[in-house]
Amino acid sequence: MLSSESQPEFFSDRCLGRGTSRLLRQQGWIVHDITDHFENDAQDVGDPEWMEYGLSRGGSLLSQDKRIRNQVSALGLLNDHSGRIFCLSSGNLLISDRAERFQALAVGGYLSRGRVSGPA
Repeated sequence: MLSSESQPEFFSDRCLGRGTSRLLRQQGWIVHDITDHFENDAQDVGDPEWMEYGLSRGGSLLSQDKRIRNQVSALGLLNDHSGRIFCLSSGNLLISDRAERFQALAVGGYLSRGRVSGPA
């Protein structure tokens, strides 16, 4: 189980980079980098494994990997855990733009709705 019962917690996909998580933390978010939870900077960890890890601990997922939104195994995990993933619509955003887009989802209330959110 995650540390906070009142504030949502998130697991960040490796593809977002530590900089995105750092900027979100500066805005008060609770973000766990999967690279901190798996050996070898999570280089050998597939999507189903990190997603299961985060979801089983009660977190929502952050990613910019658009392919996840269409993976049967990913959608199955989200369904099994009643979980949510928030995917950015572009993998070519600057770190600051990634954080701004996730923050816009939070301000708009989208982080408390639906399972898969995008585009952001």
